[in-house]
Amino acid sequence: MKSKSRGWAWTALSILLAMATVLAACSKSGSNGAEPSGSASAAPGASQSQSDDPDDKKLPGEVSISMFDRGQVSSDEGTYEDNRWVKWIREQSGINVSIVPVPRNQAQEKLNVLIASNQAPDLIWEYDRNYIGQLVTQGVIQPIDEYIEKYSTSYKAYLEQHPELKPYLTFDGKTYAVTTKRAVNTVANHGMWIRQDWLDKLKLKAPTTVEELVEVAKAFKDGDPDGNGKPDTVPIIGYTSFDIYSSFFAAVNNQWYLEDGKMKYGATLDRFADAIGLGLFSVAGVSAALSADMPLFIASMMGVITGIFGGVLRDIVCNEVPMVFRDGKPYAICAFLGNWMFLLMSMYGVAYDFALWSSALFISGLRLITWKFDLRMGR
Repeated sequence: MKSKSRGWAWTALSILLAMATVLAACSKSGSNGAEPSGSASAAPGASQSQSDDPDDKKLPGEVSISMFDRGQVSSDEGTYEDNRWVKWIREQSGINVSIVPVPRNQAQEKLNVLIASNQAPDLIWEYDRNYIGQLVTQGVIQPIDEYIEKYSTSYKAYLEQHPELKPYLTFDGKTYAVTTKRAVNTVANHGMWIRQDWLDKLKLKAPTTVEELVEVAKAFKDGDPDGNGKPDTVPIIGYTSFDIYSSFFAAVNNQWYLEDGKMKYGATLDRFADAIGLGLFSVAGVSAALSADMPLFIASMMGVITGIFGGVLRDIVCNEVPMVFRDGKPYAICAFLGNWMFLLMSMYGVAYDFALWSSALFISGLRLITWKFDLRMGR
């Protein structure tokens, strides 16, 4: 998307096309496999650094572009404004590219302020077609058909090959944005990655089931795949791990499920709320008991009682038969094992917050496993 500045429009468009693989980002909207307006991609060669057009000599050597600040640039890589990829773009294009980070959850508000103060970036990275339409209506951005026709090569051909993208780029028959068809890796952005070199070192195959994943994780933990001589490898890590665990057991809180012929929301499913509640109530009970200087066994049992009756109270308030009395699956034992996990970590000096939350997740995970495999206690 292009801010008004006709004199160097083709330069800005060219650098946007050249930033294809570097600035690709995820999107929450769009359909038919199209990536919403605002992100751009093109085959190598789409950017043109030189031209015989005499107007090129008047073009400035600087271009600015907004970027969603998701807080995911590590300190050793630098900042959004200055990192190896920005430097690479500058070196390859010969243009001084400036990144203007805007908070992802406040992007439009931030952009509105920049626009109103005449400090808007030359290129605006945005996915919301409604917002782009507002900028078009306000005259903030200009159409780029002329520049695509005059200067583009591969991107113009790409649009001819994918005419289904045009509706996402145009307003009143004029093009105001560039985009590409979404790749699989932008859709499956909560997938798991596994170290093939670790699998090879331990002579393991990539897991294909939850059970195999657990076995591989155990082997990673104890088999020293990183070669430091210690069985201390963290086998599973990542900020989306909780989403992955929830997916294993069909209980993702923000997804819908078809059950018994009806659509049900994940966060409202009994198994999800029950598992989370059991984990939280249990460790809260243990923590309170420890604060009262109770013996370890008594503290663990207090956690079990708190976990069970927390769930009972929740179901009574919801006017339902308490789940602990009706599903026949392990309940107290999940809390008991998780409580002892918390107690043992506390005894060995593990950080309190980590011990608390990891134990709560452990209890919740055990409870979800009983749902996944329909494990039941004898009656």
